[in-house]
Amino acid sequence: MRALCGVLTVGLVAAACSRARPPQGDLAQAVSWEEDVAPLFAANCNSCHSGSAPAGGYRTTSYLEALGPKSARVAVAGDPDSLLLRTIDPAHADAVHAKVSGASATVRAWVVEGRLSFFRSQVHPGGILNPADPEFHGSLLRGLNWNFGICAGCHGADFSGGKAGVSCTQCHAQGPTACDTCHGQPPDSGAHKAHIQGAVGRKLDCSDCHVKPARFDDRGHLTTADGKARDTATITFGPLASLPGPGRAAPPSFSGGTCSNIYCHGATLQSATAPGLRPSWGGSAQCGSCHGLPPATHHPSSTECSACHQLTAAQGQKIGNPAFHVDGVVQVGDGSGTCSACHGTPQSAAPPRDLSGNASPSALGVGAHQAHLSGTHELSAPIACSACHQVPAEVHSPGHIDHALPATVVFSGLAVSDGADPTWDRTSATCSATYCHGGGLTMAQDTAFKLRKPVWTLGTSQAFCGSCHGLPPSTAAHAGVVFPDCSRCHSSTVAANGGIIVSGPPGARTSTHLNGAIDVNP
Repeated sequence: MRALCGVLTVGLVAAACSRARPPQGDLAQAVSWEEDVAPLFAANCNSCHSGSAPAGGYRTTSYLEALGPKSARVAVAGDPDSLLLRTIDPAHADAVHAKVSGASATVRAWVVEGRLSFFRSQVHPGGILNPADPEFHGSLLRGLNWNFGICAGCHGADFSGGKAGVSCTQCHAQGPTACDTCHGQPPDSGAHKAHIQGAVGRKLDCSDCHVKPARFDDRGHLTTADGKARDTATITFGPLASLPGPGRAAPPSFSGGTCSNIYCHGATLQSATAPGLRPSWGGSAQCGSCHGLPPATHHPSSTECSACHQLTAAQGQKIGNPAFHVDGVVQVGDGSGTCSACHGTPQSAAPPRDLSGNASPSALGVGAHQAHLSGTHELSAPIACSACHQVPAEVHSPGHIDHALPATVVFSGLAVSDGADPTWDRTSATCSATYCHGGGLTMAQDTAFKLRKPVWTLGTSQAFCGSCHGLPPSTAAHAGVVFPDCSRCHSSTVAANGGIIVSGPPGARTSTHLNGAIDVNP
């Protein structure tokens, strides 16, 4: 637990407690900041050590700034070798500081004998406003188990002044019991800001890792169960960090500065390629540290996350929308959980769009998908996806996303009817020997066909009556037949005018043409 005023900014003029009561008796702090040193610095030092770019990065315009940064104090109470004193010592000052060395005696008395007192008072000790002093008011208050009632006795129940006539809100704008009095919102320590600001994922709340108190004095916040001041904050992981999954080995925990079994850091993903499943609180999380690039469940070449996770990722392995990252849901495609989440539309899972976002039939990923799935050629009922692909039961089914693009063409069902043995040539974008395009044992006898090797990307011009078999076919059974007299033998398939009979509404059409059987009248 940091000291009560540990987040006083360096530019804050700490004047709230300067005159809590009138001095009584002899003063222990004969030299103080407010009465002596501040006016001295204003006359000698502030011309260089002030503004947005002070000399040496050091300002003398306020008490806390004059003490120097926490990590390297310029002035240390009681220390005659403080950097501030050495810099303006007449015996050692450089040419610049020799001009102000006349202030050395007063400043030395302030640092050494006065112990960096802010003001002259017998009510409060000299270090009451110095965060590095054991008598700092935050430290004293902690020793009283955060009993703010003692402060309220003089400064009022709401700390607005009370009988002391000095308001604590001059320094603590939200009041001394507000969250940002003891720690920032969020705290500066560790990875607090990275979690709260949502740099690579949705913005977390304090309650995701801590019990968030309704009031500062809730039991378990500043004090232990027996009412003693706490030394460390309590880690109690919330629902997000505790989400279940097959990869979780144990409940989420924090020990020795390391988080373990945290959903947010890939505990449920079972990714052997992730190096950051147990992150250090002071470290940083890189893209891929929690799930690998790519995750172990993906093909090694699947490194463009936006192809499947466009709600979350932008191109180039970047987070496009942090609100959809580390949110408890693996956002695949548009997040709908359907086939059209990644390809096609809610009306039809067949492309367009394809996995690369293409919409033109001239793209291999689009081609004649819609012509087959919707039956737009009016030559048959819609062709099922399973005729050319292995349709997965779920996203991670074998053969679906466990390999690099392109999608695998696996002919089955209608495409292999009547002994057909089809092949797909990606280089020429052509199908050969599919039942749907004149393949199979029966049609092998027909030599009058026009096109049995259609080009996938040339549109519906590749499908027409007579392309897969002759008009009529050149088989013995069709000797003497003249087109369009097909209906004489195939009345359930072909109309009297030679047109294919296709019935039913769009998306649910039926036909006995291209159904895996040759329908001949009795």
